[in-house]
Amino acid sequence: MMIKKFFMGVTFAGFIFSSSACVDESSDPDVEVVEEEEEEEGPGVIVPDQNDEQEGQPIVPVEQRAYVDLYKNADEGDYYFNVKSANHQTILSSEGYSSRTAALNGILSVMENATDAANFDVLEAADGKHYFNLTSAGNGSIIGTGQRYATLQGANTGVSAVTSNCANWVEFQATRNDAHFKIVESAPGANHFELVEAEVTVGVAAVVLMTSNSVATPESAWNGAFSAFENAADASRFEVEEITAGTEYKVIMKKGNGQVLAESEILTSQAAADARMAAIMDLIPTVSLL
Repeated sequence: MMIKKFFMGVTFAGFIFSSSACVDESSDPDVEVVEEEEEEEGPGVIVPDQNDEQEGQPIVPVEQRAYVDLYKNADEGDYYFNVKSANHQTILSSEGYSSRTAALNGILSVMENATDAANFDVLEAADGKHYFNLTSAGNGSIIGTGQRYATLQGANTGVSAVTSNCANWVEFQATRNDAHFKIVESAPGANHFELVEAEVTVGVAAVVLMTSNSVATPESAWNGAFSAFENAADASRFEVEEITAGTEYKVIMKKGNGQVLAESEILTSQAAADARMAAIMDLIPTVSLL
């Protein structure tokens, strides 16, 4: 089963993007704690506040599920990510990536390959401790490394934790019903994001507030979603365009360079377009990305 292909499909929803949390390492006495560098604060590092239940299935808050922590190292300028378990423990860490898009591709690759235990190599370090690498089934390259463990059994347990938590993460992304960015592959090599409102009634499609331009890869579409998050705080990035005098309008969101990032469907009045623009501006800051 090609998980990455699944990610690229219509059912794939937004990533949860979270800041680092304090970890109670006492829950796993076999793991050696590796102190992480302080993560850069900014639009990519958010703790989602989504504990309210909706009609139908409740939203699963980050405190109860696996999530991915993506950040930029302020000194190096490279991007890194950690896969976190539901108890906020780091269970897999990435290498550095020169761009956010490349790091997002790395996250997709981890989720594709973590489902198969054959893609993990459990190794012994020079100090006698054990750790594991997750490798890509396609080319054998290392795409993630686990923590150090005092015993081989501990490392094997760590592998199981990565496999189960990544499966949990994939399931959540495929079934989430909160407001989110959804990645859609409309055709081979054509991907875009949709900003989707929270589902109100089970089985009734949620409202798509705006849709991005098409790009070649899902990770590029995800990068566009991050760009939308970053630009949403600036009201000058939004405008209502009149398509047909008095009858057709749409909301347009632009980047700082003036390039169109996303737009709404055609709306039938200025008032409706103004309301849609306000709804988009209010919603984006509350959306969790990874």
